[in-house]
Amino acid sequence: MIRLTERNHPGNVTIIGFVVSKPRQIHLFLSESEYNLALTAYHQRLPVVCTGDLIKENDTFVLKKTTSFALYDTLTEQAAV
Repeated sequence: MIRLTERNHPGNVTIIGFVVSKPRQIHLFLSESEYNLALTAYHQRLPVVCTGDLIKENDTFVLKKTTSFALYDTLTEQAAV
């Protein structure tokens, strides 16, 4: 998690993800409960795992239709429930 949006657009976040083996900024919109997880990840510097439709709009990668968003448990190498 690298960026949380300003107060006027809650739910928008930016993460770093790998696209074709290169680190890229990816923008996505989260529900309130997912955004709370994102806040935790941001403040504690925890990795996250998310799935959805990755689309390139102009020069920006956007994850649309997000189907899951969770903290990533580095000990079990699985999404934390």
